[in-house]
Amino acid sequence: MLLTGQQATTLDSKGRLAIPARYRALLEEGCEGRLKVTVNHDRECLLIYPIQEYDQRAQLINKLSDFDPLERRLKLMFIGHAFDMDMDANARVLVPSTLRELVGIERDVVLVGQHHKLELWDAAAWTRKLDSLFSIGSAVGVSEKLRSLSL
Repeated sequence: MLLTGQQATTLDSKGRLAIPARYRALLEEGCEGRLKVTVNHDRECLLIYPIQEYDQRAQLINKLSDFDPLERRLKLMFIGHAFDMDMDANARVLVPSTLRELVGIERDVVLVGQHHKLELWDAAAWTRKLDSLFSIGSAVGVSEKLRSLSL
Protein backbone atom coordinates (compact mmCIF):
# COMPACT_ATOMS: atom_id res chain seq x y z
CA MET A 1 0.00 0.00 0.00
CA LEU A 2 1.51 3.32 -1.02
CA LEU A 3 0.29 6.12 1.24
CA THR A 4 2.00 9.36 0.25
CA GLY A 5 1.51 13.12 0.39
CA GLN A 6 -0.07 15.45 2.92
CA GLN A 7 -3.66 16.37 3.58
CA ALA A 8 -4.87 19.06 5.98
CA THR A 9 -8.25 18.29 7.52
CA THR A 10 -10.19 18.61 10.77
CA LEU A 11 -11.58 16.36 13.48
CA ASP A 12 -15.25 16.76 14.24
CA SER A 13 -16.55 17.56 17.74
CA LYS A 14 -16.56 13.84 18.65
CA GLY A 15 -12.92 13.36 17.62
CA ARG A 16 -13.73 11.63 14.35
CA LEU A 17 -11.44 11.92 11.36
CA ALA A 18 -12.93 11.67 7.88
CA ILE A 19 -10.35 9.77 5.83
CA PRO A 20 -9.55 11.95 2.80
CA ALA A 21 -10.46 10.57 -0.63
CA ARG A 22 -6.78 10.31 -1.63
CA TYR A 23 -6.31 7.58 1.02
CA ARG A 24 -9.83 6.19 1.30
CA ALA A 25 -9.85 3.83 -1.69
CA LEU A 26 -6.43 2.42 -0.80
CA LEU A 27 -7.51 1.72 2.78
CA GLU A 28 -10.87 0.26 1.79
CA GLU A 29 -9.23 -2.04 -0.74
CA GLY A 30 -6.05 -2.86 1.17
CA CYS A 31 -7.46 -3.54 4.64
CA GLU A 32 -11.24 -3.12 4.37
CA GLY A 33 -10.97 0.05 6.46
CA ARG A 34 -9.54 -1.82 9.45
CA LEU A 35 -6.85 0.37 11.02
CA LYS A 36 -4.72 0.54 14.14
CA VAL A 37 -3.58 3.80 15.73
CA THR A 38 -0.76 4.25 18.23
CA VAL A 39 1.60 6.93 19.46
CA ASN A 40 4.90 7.64 17.72
CA HIS A 41 8.04 6.96 19.77
CA ASP A 42 8.77 10.69 20.12
CA ARG A 43 5.18 11.63 21.05
CA GLU A 44 5.00 14.18 18.23
CA CYS A 45 2.21 12.50 16.29
CA LEU A 46 0.00 9.44 16.01
CA LEU A 47 0.67 6.56 13.65
CA ILE A 48 -2.23 5.05 11.70
CA TYR A 49 -1.55 1.65 10.15
CA PRO A 50 -3.61 -0.65 7.98
CA ILE A 51 -4.25 -3.56 10.35
CA GLN A 52 -1.91 -6.03 8.63
CA GLU A 53 0.96 -3.50 8.55
CA TYR A 54 0.54 -2.87 12.27
CA ASP A 55 0.37 -6.58 13.04
CA GLN A 56 3.66 -7.25 11.20
CA ARG A 57 5.46 -4.59 13.20
CA ALA A 58 3.83 -5.55 16.49
CA GLN A 59 4.99 -9.14 16.07
CA LEU A 60 8.59 -7.97 15.67
CA ILE A 61 8.39 -5.53 18.56
CA ASN A 62 6.73 -8.10 20.83
CA LYS A 63 9.84 -10.30 20.53
CA LEU A 64 11.94 -7.59 22.21
CA SER A 65 13.08 -8.10 25.79
CA ASP A 66 11.04 -6.98 28.77
CA PHE A 67 14.32 -6.67 30.69
CA ASP A 68 16.04 -4.14 28.44
CA PRO A 69 14.68 -0.68 29.37
CA LEU A 70 14.75 0.71 25.81
CA GLU A 71 13.12 -2.37 24.31
CA ARG A 72 10.48 -2.42 27.04
CA ARG A 73 9.83 1.29 26.42
CA LEU A 74 9.19 0.66 22.73
CA LYS A 75 6.83 -2.22 23.52
CA LEU A 76 4.86 -0.08 25.97
CA MET A 77 4.60 2.77 23.50
CA PHE A 78 3.86 0.92 20.27
CA ILE A 79 1.76 -1.97 21.55
CA GLY A 80 0.50 -0.56 24.85
CA HIS A 81 -0.99 2.55 23.25
CA ALA A 82 -2.56 0.85 20.22
CA PHE A 83 -6.28 1.13 19.49
CA ASP A 84 -8.43 -0.37 16.75
CA MET A 85 -10.09 2.05 14.36
CA ASP A 86 -12.61 0.88 11.78
CA MET A 87 -13.82 3.19 9.03
CA ASP A 88 -17.58 3.69 9.17
CA ALA A 89 -19.89 4.01 6.14
CA ASN A 90 -18.80 7.66 5.78
CA ALA A 91 -15.08 6.73 5.89
CA ARG A 92 -14.68 8.23 9.36
CA VAL A 93 -12.64 6.84 12.24
CA LEU A 94 -12.79 7.80 15.89
CA VAL A 95 -9.37 8.90 17.14
CA PRO A 96 -9.23 7.94 20.84
CA SER A 97 -9.21 10.95 23.14
CA THR A 98 -6.40 9.37 25.20
CA LEU A 99 -4.09 9.47 22.19
CA ARG A 100 -5.24 12.90 21.02
CA GLU A 101 -4.41 14.34 24.44
CA LEU A 102 -1.07 12.53 24.57
CA VAL A 103 0.25 14.29 21.45
CA GLY A 104 -1.75 17.53 21.69
CA ILE A 105 -4.15 16.99 18.78
CA GLU A 106 -7.19 19.19 18.87
CA ARG A 107 -9.26 20.09 15.81
CA ASP A 108 -6.98 21.03 12.91
CA VAL A 109 -4.80 18.15 11.79
CA VAL A 110 -2.55 17.04 8.95
CA LEU A 111 -2.30 13.49 7.64
CA VAL A 112 1.15 12.68 6.25
CA GLY A 113 1.61 9.57 4.12
CA GLN A 114 4.66 7.49 4.99
CA HIS A 115 4.31 4.65 2.46
CA HIS A 116 2.85 1.93 4.71
CA LYS A 117 1.29 4.18 7.36
CA LEU A 118 -0.16 7.63 7.94
CA GLU A 119 1.05 10.07 10.55
CA LEU A 120 -1.61 12.23 12.18
CA TRP A 121 -0.24 15.58 13.34
CA ASP A 122 -1.76 18.54 15.09
CA ALA A 123 -1.63 21.23 12.38
CA ALA A 124 0.46 23.67 14.45
CA ALA A 125 2.92 20.92 15.42
CA TRP A 126 3.22 19.90 11.75
CA THR A 127 4.06 23.49 10.79
CA ARG A 128 6.82 23.56 13.40
CA LYS A 129 8.09 20.18 12.20
CA LEU A 130 8.21 21.43 8.60
CA ASP A 131 10.30 24.41 9.68
CA SER A 132 12.79 22.08 11.33
CA LEU A 133 12.78 19.58 8.44
CA PHE A 134 14.00 22.15 5.98
CA SER A 135 16.69 23.53 8.27
CA ILE A 136 18.05 20.46 10.05
CA GLY A 137 20.27 19.18 7.22
CA SER A 138 22.70 22.04 7.35
CA ALA A 139 22.87 21.90 11.14
CA VAL A 140 23.61 18.19 11.58
CA GLY A 141 25.21 17.16 8.28
CA VAL A 142 24.57 13.90 6.45
CA SER A 143 24.83 10.42 7.97
CA GLU A 144 26.92 7.68 6.39
CA LYS A 145 23.78 5.81 5.32
CA LEU A 146 22.51 8.85 3.44
CA ARG A 147 25.75 9.68 1.65
CA SER A 148 25.32 6.85 -0.84
CA LEU A 149 21.58 7.41 -1.36
CA SER A 150 20.38 8.93 -4.60
CA LEU A 151 16.85 10.38 -4.68
